[in-house]
Amino acid sequence: MENSEEVDGMVRFEGPLAGDSGAALVHALGRVTAELHADDMRSFLPGATPNARTEEQRAADAFFVLVKRLDDAITRRA
Repeated sequence: MENSEEVDGMVRFEGPLAGDSGAALVHALGRVTAELHADDMRSFLPGATPNARTEEQRAADAFFVLVKRLDDAITRRA
């Protein structure tokens, strides 16, 4: 796996993730992204604070939510 730091502080990881592992990651990210999208849509209901994040922001947020959930699950098992 390769990683590089971009000028603006962003980090990019790139590499293969084969078979079931790749499919599981894509599926999990899709589920979390869908949850965040639903949250964003509910934020436009009366009385709520609108969340106008972009698709790119939502995808990045989904990755961080997924990592946090994994960390919480691992920590509970330890």
